Amino acid sequence: MKKVLFLIIVIIAVPLLAQNKKEFKISERVKSALTKLYPDAKNIQWKIDENKTEASFVINGKNISVTYDSNEFYAAKTQIQPSEIPKAVKQSLDEYYQGYKIISVGIITDKLNNIFYGTELKKTTVLIKVMFNKNGNLVRNGKLPQ
Repeated sequence: MKKVLFLIIVIIAVPLLAQNKKEFKISERVKSALTKLYPDAKNIQWKIDENKTEASFVINGKNISVTYDSNEFYAAKTQIQPSEIPKAVKQSLDEYYQGYKIISVGIITDKLNNIFYGTELKKTTVLIKVMFNKNGNLVRNGKLPQ
């Protein structure tokens, strides 16, 4: 009787668990575009959220994420070291965010080839994301959820 009960539970549970596993297919157009842009990309981790597809990978020790919107290139972000921040951006950070520690920084290139520097900053328990253009002008800021 215990074996029968166990078998019934397995028969019911396996399909239910399989339904929760989210299956998705990356379009060949996106894969081809990514390969053309980053031919050395290996061990790519894919994520799909509504119309956006994101590929994350590491090249030469740098974390890179590339986002496609409706199969078209949207933006790419390459993580860099704080020491690689351009002088104009560093001056703005020092002027407007005194006392904040840089948690992470990345170079973001959008579909129009504009370059931005996205930075996560922390001061005590406050965590914020700010974005500067290459001239050091602030283009976005905001608090992150804790």
